[in-house]
Amino acid sequence: MKIQNSIEISKPLDFVFEHTNNVEEWPLLFTEYKKVRIIEKHKDYVKFELCWTNNEKENKWVSERITDREIHHVYGIRIFPMFPFDFMNIVWKYQERKGNTVMTWCQEFEPDISVKQRDQMQEFLDKQSQEQMKIIKDRIEKMNCEDFKQKN
Repeated sequence: MKIQNSIEISKPLDFVFEHTNNVEEWPLLFTEYKKVRIIEKHKDYVKFELCWTNNEKENKWVSERITDREIHHVYGIRIFPMFPFDFMNIVWKYQERKGNTVMTWCQEFEPDISVKQRDQMQEFLDKQSQEQMKIIKDRIEKMNCEDFKQKN
């Protein structure tokens, strides 16, 4: 199964790319993520545990991400626990458009064989991705680019 969503963010490409791919910032960007624990980190690789809540129940999973800064793509996989998926692969792509940034999330996954409501799962993930992208857009657009430019 595949889901793909895009959103245009009124900030420069490098600014959006750096903020959205700093997983330690995710609890500030996403409403569903509460905590991130870095397990391993190298130049363009990070393995982390992500904690989120759903109906007041805390959930955790471990993922890996590899960043290709040259083409502004990030490749992610879910490692553990896999359920409710057999696999979950994610690619985030970024393109510059007239000084703004188009951020695209491509999710390819297969629900676990025991999941009965596969279509509802896909619809939920699609809707959730769109909602989170809107929230991220709003939060990123409120950030100050000048502070970022001074650091880089």
